[in-house]
Amino acid sequence: MIVTRTTGSRLALSGLFILAGSAACTPGGQPSHHERSHIRGVNLQLPRDLRKAPLVRIRNLLVLGPPEGQTFAPNANAAVYATIIDSAADGKADRLISVTSPKFHGPTQITGGGIDLPYNQPVLLNAGGRPLVVMTGLTEQVRGGDWIPLTIGFKRAGSTTITVQIVTHRGEYASLPPAPTTTGP
Repeated sequence: MIVTRTTGSRLALSGLFILAGSAACTPGGQPSHHERSHIRGVNLQLPRDLRKAPLVRIRNLLVLGPPEGQTFAPNANAAVYATIIDSAADGKADRLISVTSPKFHGPTQITGGGIDLPYNQPVLLNAGGRPLVVMTGLTEQVRGGDWIPLTIGFKRAGSTTITVQIVTHRGEYASLPPAPTTTGP
């Protein structure tokens, strides 16, 4: 498994843009202890087999955490951020249809029930000052820097599970809107 994790990401007002180098992972795809202090979002493609042409590319995938020095308590909600690009060679659009984690027991709120991914156009999981993907019902206390499994699913490209970082709501991530404390239609 090859996964690229970005470092030194910057946030533009219109969304996340990657200006990054990469850090290596241990053989199991987990970052080493030293790398954990530098890693932010995860980069990957689907299918994960790099010998195959990508259907979807995901850049800077992360879960936005609490402000520095604070924790998310059980039952908290958390926003998921990334830039997603449909890069299927046939030019057919895909759709983000699910985001789940065993660390959250509530339903994930995806704006519109799914997010259309027009061919070869970056789609930011942030629009109009609010996150487009919110996981609800955290099962245990977490803090910025912790890692959680996340399964992300697409209509055409399928799904994959990856370990992502809960990024502290500060620095280049301070202007990202946090998840609402309550969710609804």
